Amino acid sequence: MDFTVSAGLGWRVFGNDELYFTTDWQSQDRNGDESLRLRLGYYYSF
Repeated sequence: MDFTVSAGLGWRVFGNDELYFTTDWQSQDRNGDESLRLRLGYYYSF
């Protein structure tokens, strides 16, 4: 059985632009291994 947990936070920085951080944890990926992914990004809106 596979379980997945995802969470994220975002902060408005300029106008509608956003700096965000997300994390995803999965108990088993395609290879049967535990997986953790961290992402930091910037969303630019104009």
